[in-house]
Amino acid sequence: MFEIRYAHVGQTFQSLPFSFWTAAARRRFSNRARRAESKPFTIYDLLFTAFGDSRFTAPNCYYSRVTTPANPPSTAPANSRSRWTSGSAIVLYLAGGKLLFHLLTAGRYGIFRDELYYLACSEHLAWGYVDQPPLIALVAWFSRHVFGSSLLGLRLLPAIAGAALVWLTGRLAREMGGARFAQALAALVVFAVPIFLVFHHWLTMNAFEPLIWMAAAWCVVRAINTGDAKYWLWFGVLIGLGLQTKYTVIFFAFGIVVGLLLTSHRRFLKSKWIWLGAIAALLIFLPNLLWLVKHDFPFLQLMHNIRQSGRDVARGPIAFVADQAMIMNPILAPLWVAGLLWLFFGKQSLREEEPRHANGFGKNEETVTWRLPLPSAAGSHYRIFGWTYVVMLVTFIVLKGKNYYLAPAYPMLFAAGAIAFERLTSYVQRPTSNVQGQLNTGTAGVQSPTSNVQGQPNTGTAGVSPADRSFSSTVSEETYSTKLKVRKGGLPPLFSMRIHFPFAVRAIYVALIIIISAALAPLSAPILSPETYIRYQKRLGLEPPRAENQPTGSLPQFFADEFGWEDMVREVAKVYNALPPDERAQTAIFCNSYGQAGALDFFGPKYGLPKAISNHQNYWYWGPRDYTGAIVIVLGSDGKGDREHFKTVEVAGHTYHPYSRLDEHFPIRLCRGLNQDLHTIWPSIKKWD
Repeated sequence: MFEIRYAHVGQTFQSLPFSFWTAAARRRFSNRARRAESKPFTIYDLLFTAFGDSRFTAPNCYYSRVTTPANPPSTAPANSRSRWTSGSAIVLYLAGGKLLFHLLTAGRYGIFRDELYYLACSEHLAWGYVDQPPLIALVAWFSRHVFGSSLLGLRLLPAIAGAALVWLTGRLAREMGGARFAQALAALVVFAVPIFLVFHHWLTMNAFEPLIWMAAAWCVVRAINTGDAKYWLWFGVLIGLGLQTKYTVIFFAFGIVVGLLLTSHRRFLKSKWIWLGAIAALLIFLPNLLWLVKHDFPFLQLMHNIRQSGRDVARGPIAFVADQAMIMNPILAPLWVAGLLWLFFGKQSLREEEPRHANGFGKNEETVTWRLPLPSAAGSHYRIFGWTYVVMLVTFIVLKGKNYYLAPAYPMLFAAGAIAFERLTSYVQRPTSNVQGQLNTGTAGVQSPTSNVQGQPNTGTAGVSPADRSFSSTVSEETYSTKLKVRKGGLPPLFSMRIHFPFAVRAIYVALIIIISAALAPLSAPILSPETYIRYQKRLGLEPPRAENQPTGSLPQFFADEFGWEDMVREVAKVYNALPPDERAQTAIFCNSYGQAGALDFFGPKYGLPKAISNHQNYWYWGPRDYTGAIVIVLGSDGKGDREHFKTVEVAGHTYHPYSRLDEHFPIRLCRGLNQDLHTIWPSIKKWD
């Protein structure tokens, strides 16, 4: 005989979800049927599979095993397979895969235009810059001094940030009620997102921004789940850190505030911790804010100039949303849309989870105690994130933001969508049991379970803690046979070998994600050689959406910006070193873009070149140094302005690379005799665009 005791401490009694039993059938019955073992499928197998070795067990569940004196309890440790195949373990595997992927591709192609600029900024550390907050320059300084100037060293921290984002998305799915499949799916899709493959390949602000947003979102979920308002203090700290990384985090914070006001979570506004969090964010951001005030908000001037020049691609509402589907991977669009719907309309359900323990059962009489699952929160419990996304989507459409500005918000939608998909493909029916037993309340006020179990209340069962509310029943092994014969009113017909349909749906969708993501990955990551990439892109007939109106050439902008820099510096060195030594000392190298100037500063020492000067972005603040303009090597100019300001202008060289941007193909001009002192005209040649 086998005694089952269901215990639910401190909660109203609930019956087990049907998915517990279907999981048992899937794993135990089918395997034993195939092996055609002589031993029948017994209640031991059913319960061992559903609870001890199942892929689906409730959270906050425990079980203890007490055997009769004739059969002492086993002291074997928990099944290590559960530890290595748990949701958390799978998420870590995917995070490790993300890290490995970016480390293996870090040295492909060359250094990126913005990386060159941030390295230049790291030589001029300050509390602010024209076009970004100060943190990225500090990160570049740290990477260069700790890991070196190689591409692998510079891109190690972005790769770690990408792996951390995968891991945190899995944790977010878990915190929001997702079981193993939801956690793994959420982590997988973040790994596969094309725009994140781009972000985490470079040392840029975009590599760290999604991680900060998701860490802040995790604090919000923890505050909601635990009711502990102290998490809002950490939310404020992360928002402050985000403001020192990239200013767009302010839109995320604004969306969260709107979500608070539009949901029941507005109660947190009464807590001191949320206001302390706001103060913390302001204090962290304050040094950069003071720098902006002192310099008359150059970032706003820059954004105004960009808007006037039409550099960024401006899209209407439909085109903007279509871009979201493309840059996030089209096969994932149903998932994040489902996540958005779940956040607004998701209902409460029982959560499934991997087992915490996995000890087997003996063949003799045993007593097993189980704590029943608590209901998982409804998706609408986290509706604040739905409003956050909608607010940011509308804001970026109205402000004509770049199509990837919204990308850091999608991991929270993927986490929500993975939970919705997991529950959609899980059985929601509850089993009706043909088990006879007794209801053992232990304390008064406990309702009977929702099943057709025959039993009666028993308030005086010995050995039951007053804190426990349990259901005990006695089952004979003979009740179940290899054909799972049950009497009418017993387990549902779905309790059979034909219950693999949800598993098939999950497997098909995951397979599609992997296949399509693998096909699109070469379009977003430097996997193929440039020649092979061009052929592959033509064969697919796809082109990544453009964010800027730039003459890109045969490669998309994010790849083209990695080519030609050292070739350009080499050509400049030929012109510079051809000058007499007395002229070299007074020759300035003037660049019309921060990319050219950054390349001169990065590769120049190798070729004996001085630091560049430029009127572009923050280079303008660094000034003309000690140069007067007597001799200037000019890069990136059409020659018209040069002839107006210099006595003589001659073409001394030419830059070209087959895969670089077309605007990086230009003549190198050697100019002599500036008609004014360079320091005099410097304030008037500022170029912020």
